[in-house]
Amino acid sequence: MPAGDQPVDYNALSDLKLTAVGNGGTAGGFFDSYALDAPTGTTKGSSLAADELVHRNSIIDGHVYDTPSFKIFPSVELGVGRHANRFDFGITSPSQFVLYQQGVDGILPTQQSGYPAQLNHPGESGGVTDTEATTTNAKGADLMEVRQQGMIDIWDSILREGVSLPPVGTWGTDIHSGTWSAGSQATFIRAPALDFDALMKALYEGRAYNGAANFSSGLALNLEPGSAEPYPARYPVHVPTTQTSAPVHLAIAGGLRAGQSGRDSIRWLSNGDSAAATSTIATETASSATYDATKSIPLGGSSTYVRAEVRDPAGKLRAMSQPIFFKRVAGLPDGYSYHVDDVATPDGKNYTKQATKGITASSWDGATSSLSLTLTDPARSLVSLLGSAPQAPQELTVDGAAVAAAGSLAAWRATTGSSWHYDSATRTLYVKALHADTTAAVKVRFAAGPADTQPPTAPANPRPTGTTQTSVSVAWDSSTDDVGVDHYNVYDGTTLVGSATGTTFTVSGLTCGSTHSFGVEAVDTAGNVSPRTTVDAPTTRCGGGTTTTFKSVADAHVDASVATRNFGASSKLRVDASPDVRSYLRFTISGLTGTVTRATLRVFADSSLAAGYDVRGSPTTPGRRPESRTRTRRPSARRWWGRPARRRPARGPAWTSRRSSLATASCRWR
Repeated sequence: MPAGDQPVDYNALSDLKLTAVGNGGTAGGFFDSYALDAPTGTTKGSSLAADELVHRNSIIDGHVYDTPSFKIFPSVELGVGRHANRFDFGITSPSQFVLYQQGVDGILPTQQSGYPAQLNHPGESGGVTDTEATTTNAKGADLMEVRQQGMIDIWDSILREGVSLPPVGTWGTDIHSGTWSAGSQATFIRAPALDFDALMKALYEGRAYNGAANFSSGLALNLEPGSAEPYPARYPVHVPTTQTSAPVHLAIAGGLRAGQSGRDSIRWLSNGDSAAATSTIATETASSATYDATKSIPLGGSSTYVRAEVRDPAGKLRAMSQPIFFKRVAGLPDGYSYHVDDVATPDGKNYTKQATKGITASSWDGATSSLSLTLTDPARSLVSLLGSAPQAPQELTVDGAAVAAAGSLAAWRATTGSSWHYDSATRTLYVKALHADTTAAVKVRFAAGPADTQPPTAPANPRPTGTTQTSVSVAWDSSTDDVGVDHYNVYDGTTLVGSATGTTFTVSGLTCGSTHSFGVEAVDTAGNVSPRTTVDAPTTRCGGGTTTTFKSVADAHVDASVATRNFGASSKLRVDASPDVRSYLRFTISGLTGTVTRATLRVFADSSLAAGYDVRGSPTTPGRRPESRTRTRRPSARRWWGRPARRRPARGPAWTSRRSSLATASCRWR
């Protein structure tokens, strides 16, 4: 056999080959057995496993399979038992290989190499027990596999503990299979480039969601309505202890099932103020392939988190978000909040619990109206923080040195050193803090002042401004406040559907042909809420069907004053109350298929009288006169026609009229 075709000991993926030599005739050959013997050894480079992995990495490093949109990076599952995952496994020498009997023993060495480690399938065969996972914060791993319900339950148990730096959940596969299909589980990472370090940073920070391979359009849980960027779940949002709720936005860009075969459900889950249970706080059925909504999440206890799931009609999980945490800060005034938005390490690495921690301590000093933060990250890291505040800082320092304000948000974004900017329109504070060492002290001092307890005025004149089959746009007049309106909350019934800083909002994800009561309330910078004003508005009629018109096949009326008289031949339809007069129409309905979504009765009245005609609704309240409306207009010299306006008498019929092609009025009773 040529040397190039001969298998090598370190390549377990070699094809079986047989060489035969003959001189005429035929030859047959077969293998009695073929064995793949696992090497043994625990010291560096002591086994053929090291040679094999180095050989595989050489193929990966050769970019044999790479395309502009697809790349393979080497990683390895660690351990004979208690499995863990190491992502930075680009070893190039057998001496770099270490075999761990217990995979969790490799978590810390992986983190010390500058890359995150994952705890694999806790509670399952080959993984740590559920108790070990929940009591050790996933053995200190940065990530944890959560692709089955049992693993998700363990994850929720850890999240409810409110521990510092809980694991990001992944659907990293451990099925030991080379197959891939539309239903295969995956973790989708939102990163700026198809680069290993960029992907590891985004994954560690929680800028990701988990979903089936065919659920790739995007899912983002965040704090900004209209944004498609996942919130960095690694860093909690710090809020006042007096804050009882927080708006959270979920956007799904596609992939939802909403057809006749079944509809996906979107579930919002939170622990509320419970350390013992995570429950579903809201469920919605998908009405289209996309979804966009904002929910008001109740806050309780010292730590609350919220996450979202998508499940199919049978309850099978199709996708899930990372959690967003809200942690309460004692003494922090209403209207203030803050969180880490990004940590840029100097070498683009060290995104692990051992190195990059964000805010590790914070406090509010009421005597000086100052916020103090302690940041713990690699030296020379640049930390970006976002916060809300009712006023601009008087002073901001990093490690005791005063920091100058940037002239604009663009200037703040462009700076590579410590800086800050305050947007008075949105009450947003932007801060950058450059570490000199592994810790940095940030202090923000505000002007002292009395607490704001005055709510804004109620938004006036709420009104619909546009409709589609699945959305309604509403507008309202601006509210006023003694300090300033921060935003407006918009409700569909009692459900918070979004927030707006302006005076317009579009509610989407509605059902065609449905009527909704939308409410708007103003919220000031201190969190005071105005009275809510409401407006009713329908979506447009459902499309895709057909409209069929049926004419009456018979009509008649009866008159109590002449009870025995037959009016079947009369051309008039009459309704009266004294004496009782009733009219009846008969229709023969045939040829319809599917579901009838709407039925409308139209009664046409012709009049050539100069005075036009009356449309009356008879009230049921004794002694009250019937309400009526008479309209006349001359479309030509010879005919007058009436067009009554909409009237809605108490408990009586409502009429809507329009001009007909025969210069008559058509009245719709509904």
